Amino acid sequence: MLEENKSNKNVVILVIAVIVLVAIAYFLTKGYSSQRQNTVAPQEGPQITKENVVVKNTNLGAAGTAESKLPEGFPSGIPVETAGVMESYSAVYQDRGLTQYAVSFTTDKSVVAVFGEYDLYMKNAGYAFGPEGRDEARYFLYGTKNNDDMSVAISSREGQTFVQIGFLDR
Repeated sequence: MLEENKSNKNVVILVIAVIVLVAIAYFLTKGYSSQRQNTVAPQEGPQITKENVVVKNTNLGAAGTAESKLPEGFPSGIPVETAGVMESYSAVYQDRGLTQYAVSFTTDKSVVAVFGEYDLYMKNAGYAFGPEGRDEARYFLYGTKNNDDMSVAISSREGQTFVQIGFLDR
């Protein structure tokens, strides 16, 4: 029963993280007509939407080095365990001068340990947390520095810790 509650809690945390990323994307595209179509025909390489957004998925299978598993332009100081990277992409909003980076990875470290590492990193790097930007109960961090936003959602799944990092470069 206790394990089932933990599993449900992890699902809730994961859903919250996805909602946060969707909310960021919504606010970036707010103001555009609801009659728009988001993407052009499927193509190899970067995808460009009609709103002039270039989406680049990192080809993890072809990544030769740890750094090449991260999206091009991803801030170098943000800690990422590149051996466990599962997803990596960037979305460049050219008309607005914004870039959204997203990286997801797994680690053998505990949720508590990873939360502590990112909490310390963000504090030391000068990120400011709003009233709900540091949620220790849900293992979620959201901070702002130099008008850029960083979010970290941490959860546990199948004995692994799952980390999702979002970085909005304005």
